[in-house]
Amino acid sequence: MAGKQLTLAEIVAGTLVCRMLDLGISLTDYPRLNIWSEGLLSRPTWQQIELSSQEWDSFKRRMRLMPKIRERRQRLRMNALSKPSVFPES
Repeated sequence: MAGKQLTLAEIVAGTLVCRMLDLGISLTDYPRLNIWSEGLLSRPTWQQIELSSQEWDSFKRRMRLMPKIRERRQRLRMNALSKPSVFPES
């Protein structure tokens, strides 16, 4: 981590750590993590891949919908299984 190129670890960890403030979690109690996060955010490569606030809001909306979509699909499957078959059994 913290080399010339972004690593997969930095992308995954950075995506989470950089959004901590959005979730109301301050990094002030974690100075080394805060320094790493600030360094990551300042990299031109990171700025090219970072989500805009509009993209982040869209992502959060979709994530809130996921459980509802899953429940609906599960309900539809259960309803389909409970209906009698159109074709007689052989």
